[in-house]
Amino acid sequence: MGYRWVILAAGTFAQSSFAAASVGLPALAPALRSHYALSLGRTGVVLAATGIGMLFTLLPWGLLADRFDERLVIATGLSGAGVVLVLCGTTTSFVSLTLALIGAGALGASVNAASGRAIMSWFGASELGLALGIRQTAIPIGGALGAGVLPVLASTGGTRLAFFVLGGSCMTGALVAATFIRPGRARVPELTDVTRPLHESRLWLRSPTAWARGCGRCARLASRSWLRPRQSQRSSTGRSRRSFLRSRSRACSAWRGTGSRPLQRRRRRERHGRALHSAYSRRCSASWLQGSHPCSLWSSAPPPGASHL
Repeated sequence: MGYRWVILAAGTFAQSSFAAASVGLPALAPALRSHYALSLGRTGVVLAATGIGMLFTLLPWGLLADRFDERLVIATGLSGAGVVLVLCGTTTSFVSLTLALIGAGALGASVNAASGRAIMSWFGASELGLALGIRQTAIPIGGALGAGVLPVLASTGGTRLAFFVLGGSCMTGALVAATFIRPGRARVPELTDVTRPLHESRLWLRSPTAWARGCGRCARLASRSWLRPRQSQRSSTGRSRRSFLRSRSRACSAWRGTGSRPLQRRRRRERHGRALHSAYSRRCSASWLQGSHPCSLWSSAPPPGASHL
């Protein structure tokens, strides 16, 4: 498994070869302004052109890296970026230079999407953070090299020589990636067939709660599909769904009222008994205070409601 470090070195080198153009290009700003007679605003557009091209192609390059080999994606993208950077040295106008740099960024974005995936397939979980950290240092390393070398090249041979060197570095990175990067170990997917999830037995057995919830939703959908045709028939005869529900609720209320009459009579008797007991207690208290027997008071004046017993 020592070859994983070779993969890491190749991915880091390929990333740094393009970072020299994408990050180190601002070092050519004075030479670009004098060579193309650019204003300050146009100079900013030229320097941002590489990032604009990367913005729209990072996602497609990532999808291609998932579908095809990372080595093929990196080699194709960096080779195209190198060719376009060489063409940048032959441009003579602001528009042609900007379009060429946008194309270089769009093609060079392949290394950003595929190099990390190639490294992740070779390193385990215990070393993955270290490997990705080393690979990420390729961006400042390439930018620092570009910022240090490009002004010297521009002062020696102009912007033409500088763009030729940037194109050559991208082509070298593509050659290194095509030579040393290999597919990593195959990882066993968690689900064998994701195109037909209902045929995967582990999906059904993993969460009984979700399975029961799904069955309940299926039952609700089935009941709604059974009720809707009958509700439409009722609406065709002049009854809307709201009137049907209102009549049903009234029928239920009437049924509840009919069934609860014995209960109401029993509660009425209980309330009457409590009132009788309270009145008798007050009579007894008054008789004890007056010194008479409570039975005499009871016989002389029965409490209210006694005749109903």
